[in-house]
Amino acid sequence: MAEFYHQNGREEVAVTELTPDTDLRDLFPVSKRRKAALPARDFLHQHRKAITDKVAQWTGAQRSLIKTLIDTIEKRAGELDLRVDQTREAEHLAEVTAYATALVMTYVAKGKFIQP
Repeated sequence: MAEFYHQNGREEVAVTELTPDTDLRDLFPVSKRRKAALPARDFLHQHRKAITDKVAQWTGAQRSLIKTLIDTIEKRAGELDLRVDQTREAEHLAEVTAYATALVMTYVAKGKFIQP
C-alpha cells in the first residue's frame, strides 16, 4: 500500500512523508563505528510484531495501518543507514513504540500522521 486515503477521500498522504528523517535520526543516534551497533532496519524487522501489537493495543487502530507505518520506518532507517546500540535495545524499542503510537494517534484524531 503506497498511500493512505482519508475516510471521505478528501486527502491523500504519501507514506514517504510519514517519518521525517530528523525524527528517525533522533530515535537511532548511534554511530556506525560503535562495536555494539546493529542496523536499525534489522532491529525493527526483528521487533515488528511486538511493536505492531503494542501500538494496536493502545490505539485501537487497524493493524494494516500500523504495519505500513512500521514498514515505512524500517525502510527509511535502512536507507539512512541508522544504527541501534545493542546494549540499549529496550530503550530503542520503547522509543520507537512510543513514536509509532504518537503518529497513529495523531492520524486517528486528525486524519494525518504529521501535523505541519
